[in-house]
Amino acid sequence: MSLFIWLFVAFVGTDVDVAQHMAARQAVREAFKAGDHPALLSEAQRCHQAFPQNFLGRYYLTVALAMNQKADEAVDQLTQIAAMGYAMDPAKDPAFKTLLEHPRFAGIAEQFAANSRPVDHSHPAFTIDQPDLFPEGLVYDAKRKRFLISSIHQRKIVSRDHNGKTQDWVTFDPAKPGVAPLSVLGLAIAPDGEHLWATTTCLDQTRDGCGELKGRSALAQYRLKDGKPMGIQFFGSADAPSNIGDLVLTGKGDLYLSDSTAGVLYHQKAGSLGGDNPQPWLASPLLRSPQGLALSADESLLYVADYSFGLMLVDIKQKTIAPIQAPAQCLTAGGDGLVRYKNHLIMIQNGIKPHRVIAFELSKDGRQVTGQKVLVANHGAFDEPTLGTLVGETYTFLANSQWGKYDKTFKPITDQLKPITYLNIDLAKALK
Repeated sequence: MSLFIWLFVAFVGTDVDVAQHMAARQAVREAFKAGDHPALLSEAQRCHQAFPQNFLGRYYLTVALAMNQKADEAVDQLTQIAAMGYAMDPAKDPAFKTLLEHPRFAGIAEQFAANSRPVDHSHPAFTIDQPDLFPEGLVYDAKRKRFLISSIHQRKIVSRDHNGKTQDWVTFDPAKPGVAPLSVLGLAIAPDGEHLWATTTCLDQTRDGCGELKGRSALAQYRLKDGKPMGIQFFGSADAPSNIGDLVLTGKGDLYLSDSTAGVLYHQKAGSLGGDNPQPWLASPLLRSPQGLALSADESLLYVADYSFGLMLVDIKQKTIAPIQAPAQCLTAGGDGLVRYKNHLIMIQNGIKPHRVIAFELSKDGRQVTGQKVLVANHGAFDEPTLGTLVGETYTFLANSQWGKYDKTFKPITDQLKPITYLNIDLAKALK
């Protein structure tokens, strides 16, 4: 019997009014600050109705209902939030003090507590004894039996071979800014197995600063046999910042890229790099902070993990985008890394509580989420997990990016850093 959590509830539709939703978000915050409870409820209802799938809108509505003495309705919403696997202690939130005596409250509080307990279908993969590496992306170079790992702070790519040897592969050279000019994020190996694509961007955490490249990001290509740079293409400017963070390759070698700052997607045909600052392939209000990307098996659909708005479905031929249809109890926001494994999307969620790795099962046509299973949550090694990669049936992912271990000037807090930990999940076993 499958351990998948099946959610036999009505599917949430895809009609969304982003402008109305965002305006209502602001109005909710203003009403809360002013202590205007009737306005709080009215605006929270408008916020939720404009974007029913959005988690923050649902939470605002729950708070507003509780603060307007609508206990039964507030408890209904809390029940649904708990069913998503979200973790919090509602008894400690002053907004919910009117619910403490409700007959269903204790049961809901227990469900939230259960969501804070460890779930672990992983086992150790390897560690890297470079606590200040601040890694992000990783890929497996099958021809050379090694992992390649990108670094945010150290602006480099390191390799780790099958014997456990770790060494710098591409490093920042001020005299050669085209090699690895900025923080390195996403990595992808071309279908020929001979070339690596890497995204690199200017971040506050970029060691030694960005200089004249402030606000810019880039797509770079390297030859895998020796790390030779094959070209670079820049995006954005100081006035129009760009953050090309993640990428995915088709079987033919076409690239799709997500820009989390500009809120757009790029598409690049296989072959050589294009010119700087190309036109976006897809722009939409639904792309508030696009992160990880994955393709359907037939490559007709593109899945986008939007950090704020949740999992998006792009029909590539039609060039349309909408929130993916999913059971109401599925929480798809806060997603960073995203890969497809057979008919599942494996997502790392570090924008919700708890941080977790979750599998969303897809319908046969790939256009709906039909169920979910938490694979890892509340793991002792977690310190903001970010990205992972598939190696056969095994999903290898970064457990501790340590994003929060910078001071106010974005210098590493070295006495708080730990060796870098990677975990494996046997997906064939975990998703039986």
